[in-house]
Amino acid sequence: MKVIAPLFNFWCKEGISEFKITKYFSIKKEKYNIKNDDAKDFLSKYERSDISECDFLAEIDNEPKDLSPGEILNAFLLSIWFIGPTKVTITHRFEEPNTISRMLDRFQPNKKDIFKEELSKEDLNTVANYFKLLIKIRRSKKRLFTALANTYQGCIAHQWKVAFVLFTAALEAMLTYSRDVGITKRLSKSYACVVGKTKYKRDRYYRQFYGLYSVRSDIMHGRIRKYSKPEGNLKSLSKLAILLRKLWQGILENAALLNALEKDDMNRKHFFKNLEQGYIAP
Repeated sequence: MKVIAPLFNFWCKEGISEFKITKYFSIKKEKYNIKNDDAKDFLSKYERSDISECDFLAEIDNEPKDLSPGEILNAFLLSIWFIGPTKVTITHRFEEPNTISRMLDRFQPNKKDIFKEELSKEDLNTVANYFKLLIKIRRSKKRLFTALANTYQGCIAHQWKVAFVLFTAALEAMLTYSRDVGITKRLSKSYACVVGKTKYKRDRYYRQFYGLYSVRSDIMHGRIRKYSKPEGNLKSLSKLAILLRKLWQGILENAALLNALEKDDMNRKHFFKNLEQGYIAP
């Protein structure tokens, strides 16, 4: 079965005509020609116009039996999100010969993000590598799968509080190894030592993580009166997304780290204790 999905707000500055992500999934610089006459009843004239003018599309050809078209496309969008915030979105998919679906769960751009307007060939190579690892995480359904699911749900959330809680839940799923008290300090220290290599950088990341995770605590405990300014809330969400994105990048670019974080609490604890040895948090 072949599935086509127009890619809105997608552009590669190096002028690719086709880029293969895997043997069954590729990106093409091509406008989709709606062939099915029934589409006139299903799609509005505005939808048909937007689709016909879209310059790029994603094509799935004979996907593996354990993956649905939606899972493949969502893994691809997450892989792009891990590169950096973009406005790339998929609104419809066409399963040839005659099935049309609207994708109603769409990534929600945060206006406080600094968006990447174009992707480079190097970016696409990174996206392809991330995509393959996300599919591996999805198939294994170990600990990082929960973090992946929470990250995706945060990306499609319409309310900043929902997205904030889901992003912090993703961070916790990647970093936690204990039910003891003091989770904010423990997670902050683990995060700082994973992404920072020097004392200065670790202290900076520790403070950033600690401050943003405290916002999550305020949300969960109903202390939200001080979060009455929408612009400030979106800015905090953007900062949190940067922290989450940086951690995912570190995991997906380090096989040893990925392997360690898929293990149980005891192994995770041993890993973090070794990593944090000698570091004193501010």
